[in-house]
Amino acid sequence: MAEPLLAPAEEDATSATSAPAENYADHEAIKALITRKRDEYSQGRESFIRAAYRNILYYKGHQWVLWDRGLSRFRPARLPAKHPQPVTNMFKATLKAVISVFARIEPTLTYRPGSDEPEDRATADVASRAIEVIEAEVNIRRQRQFLATWVGIANGAWLETGYDPDPVHGTRLLQHEQCRQCGLVERATEQGCPACGGPTQPAAGPDGEPIGEQVPIGKMYVDVVSPFELFFNPSITDWSRQRDCLREKLVSVDEAKSRWPGVADRIMAEASGDGGIGGIYADSLPTLGTFIGDSARRGLDAPLAGTLKHVTERWYWQLPDATYPQGLLAIALGRQAMTIVHSGRLPYHFRDGNPFLPLVHFPQEVVPGTAWPGGVADDLAAKQAQRNRWESMIETAAQAFGQGKWLIPEGSNIGTVTGEADVIRYNPLIGGVAVKPDRLAGDPMTNAFIAYLEKIDRDFEQLAGTFDIIKGARPPGVSAGIALQILQERGMSRFAPLFILWEDAWAHWASQAIEIFRQFATEPRVRRIQGRDGAWQVHKFLGADLQGRVDVVAEANSSLPRSSLADRADIDQLLDRGIISAQDPETRYLVLESYGRTSMIPGMAADTKNALMEQEAFAALAQHPMMQQITPEEVSALETLNYLQIHEVMASLGVRLPRLRPAVDDHGIHAREHRKWLKSESVSALPLLVQLIGEKMTAYHDQLAAQQMQAVMQAQAGQKMGRRAGAPNAGGPNQNPLRTGSSGKRMLGDQREMAQDQAGVA
Repeated sequence: MAEPLLAPAEEDATSATSAPAENYADHEAIKALITRKRDEYSQGRESFIRAAYRNILYYKGHQWVLWDRGLSRFRPARLPAKHPQPVTNMFKATLKAVISVFARIEPTLTYRPGSDEPEDRATADVASRAIEVIEAEVNIRRQRQFLATWVGIANGAWLETGYDPDPVHGTRLLQHEQCRQCGLVERATEQGCPACGGPTQPAAGPDGEPIGEQVPIGKMYVDVVSPFELFFNPSITDWSRQRDCLREKLVSVDEAKSRWPGVADRIMAEASGDGGIGGIYADSLPTLGTFIGDSARRGLDAPLAGTLKHVTERWYWQLPDATYPQGLLAIALGRQAMTIVHSGRLPYHFRDGNPFLPLVHFPQEVVPGTAWPGGVADDLAAKQAQRNRWESMIETAAQAFGQGKWLIPEGSNIGTVTGEADVIRYNPLIGGVAVKPDRLAGDPMTNAFIAYLEKIDRDFEQLAGTFDIIKGARPPGVSAGIALQILQERGMSRFAPLFILWEDAWAHWASQAIEIFRQFATEPRVRRIQGRDGAWQVHKFLGADLQGRVDVVAEANSSLPRSSLADRADIDQLLDRGIISAQDPETRYLVLESYGRTSMIPGMAADTKNALMEQEAFAALAQHPMMQQITPEEVSALETLNYLQIHEVMASLGVRLPRLRPAVDDHGIHAREHRKWLKSESVSALPLLVQLIGEKMTAYHDQLAAQQMQAVMQAQAGQKMGRRAGAPNAGGPNQNPLRTGSSGKRMLGDQREMAQDQAGVA
């Protein structure tokens, strides 16, 4: 990530403000501010960070650990050499189910215009599609998994959104302006020539090539920020009210020198464990491996010194105050001896000009009186420690009392009994008395131990709310849809506050992402989607397309995950009660879609795709020049014709309409898809003639569908009559007209005869 830049259209805004420039250039004052804020926000932070680190240790299998006050770090528990230390990681297994719930939270966001102004309404329409481009650019699906993992283990995390102007993402030519009077070539300004004030024009060389400089295109990014990295005011429980925060993160020395070449000679590797980023915890995370039974008596969080060469990078964000009226973003390198590598105003702001902190908090549980969130991992860690102790006692008891014991009289001259030999030799006489070794059987394990261990396992589910339905399993003996719904609601009720918090947080994130995109996206972004007809559609977006004001709101309960088991049970119940019919083609398709078996009806999918292609052809007719030449009177005259007649008329005018295939198309599917399309808002904006053609085609599909149904019924009736009379199974003299030749002339002639018959009846 390169040094932050101001928005392209506002690069000179800082110099035009009343904020004293020396305040942003006073690096000593900024370093003192960062140090003071870090010390202030470190008070009481250690207990939360320590618990988060303990949870990570448990997640990786390091569970026989203790906090050493002398070392100020976790270390392996000092136990006798033969003391069993079993680890059945129920903590990790349960948390993975919890994390999967968090990772599936994808609320439906609504983009509302800020007012009834056309610009705002247009922005709301563009924003609903541009957010897909933004999410793809920042790879939000992947970041959502990292976010869910951190929230599940450490109780909360943040998403930082920004714009990275690193040239590695590409560059563009920023053309300069040339003064028409004095010939000065400079970057474009709104004040004209800076030398003489004369008018300017785009600068070009003698060969006509534009003169300018290459500037980075940049790319939006989203980064998950863990509790180890962030320092903030814990007394402000609502994160949206935070006025400032400090993020500390580790970067390699080589990366830091590449990003900050101006101070590369002063960047040196730091010693780990000197109090940066939550003490020694975050320093050790990159090399903290999985537990493999190592009993070495050393701190588990051993520092990285000699392993990785890194330096601490501090980003301090502050909203406007008297000293920094446009806010402050200061970046410093180093822990003990800081070097300010960037200081300036906050680069991100809303459309009204108010800057914002580009971090959104995603807590797991709200804790009264503090901004530090709570979570289920803390409860599970205590339960996991209890389970380990009981499993250790069971193993110890099995070793001590479960195995049989040999009683060997003194002087019987028996060596070590290994249990491997078939014969045990001993002295039968001791002091004139015949004796022999004897064996005592071991005591069987009491069921109370096993029962209590099972109770602890059930406690894991109760604490985390991870019942069978959340884990994706159907509970034994439960098949009714209503029962599955009750169990699902019971399981999800544990996370109901989380869904509300995250819906609001995702809406806040989308609002910030759109504002950053509006400021910095100077190059087109492409949105590629595959339509229902299989064709790819490409849309291009610029930040300039989002000039209006838009409000982002999450639909209530839209993030609540649903189980496929519950959905299928609901469908089965609806079918059994006759509320929906499996005979309806559309219902049958949706049922198979819920089971993931649409491949079993390829014909229906093909007809649906062909119907959508016909709709695309109708929509393309709106751009045909002939559509602008047809008068309303001519449209009224066409209303008396059927689709085949209109097809013939339009062909004579050079307009090609979609061809209807009576013997190939499934007319019921075509009519259904066209009817849904004709009811859409987009169709109402098409020319009246295009709408009329779509209606006529739908009516003709309905007519042919009725003929198909009638032909099938006649064929079935003929077969029954033939079987009753003992005649061979034949179709009779009435041949199905849909199975005859379907040339254009034959079809047109049939349609004209039908029209004449209808006119005669009328």
